[in-house]
Amino acid sequence: GKKIARGLRKTPQLYGPLKQAFFQPFLLVYGTKGGKEHSQNLLQRAVHFANLWWWRASGYTRIVADTEVNEEMMQNYHLILFGGPESNYLTARWMPSLPIQLGKDFVKIGEKTYPGTDFSLQMIYPNPENPGKFIVILGGQSNPVSDLSSVSFGILFSGAGLPDFLLYRAEEVKKFGWAGVTAAGFFDSSWSLSPTLLYLR
Repeated sequence: GKKIARGLRKTPQLYGPLKQAFFQPFLLVYGTKGGKEHSQNLLQRAVHFANLWWWRASGYTRIVADTEVNEEMMQNYHLILFGGPESNYLTARWMPSLPIQLGKDFVKIGEKTYPGTDFSLQMIYPNPENPGKFIVILGGQSNPVSDLSSVSFGILFSGAGLPDFLLYRAEEVKKFGWAGVTAAGFFDSSWSLSPTLLYLR
């Protein structure tokens, strides 16, 4: 297997929150694991994101499939992963080593487990295979709706005050906005979950 990083620390260069992944070169990586139609939808999400980046930041970014990402890309870029573990091969590969687990019918944050199949996650974390770079997960569980809802909270504008992670159900957020968020917060100095730095509903 691949070498997974241990002993992570937040540093002045790599501390989060979500927006920090866009301060250096990044790649948009759409998932191809969930079948042709869903892969097309994730690709469209990535294209929309790239257009926003061009419009708001006058910047260009590449879009690649999860199966195209190689060692060189991992060394040189933050990876923005569209699709949860059922939809994106890289999300699936790294999910076991992350502090928030998206299962097929549950989500686990530390000791707390939430049952359900429609959670969406936005999260920044050091790349488990190259902790000098970030991964950002924009993905949900097995439900395609949760994958496509995982950009509900916009990152690409100047006032985006998003933390290190957000977990929510799309329907609840549509109804209640921020009050519909299930969990949100910051990782501590060792990129671990700390009760004092997070909100759990």
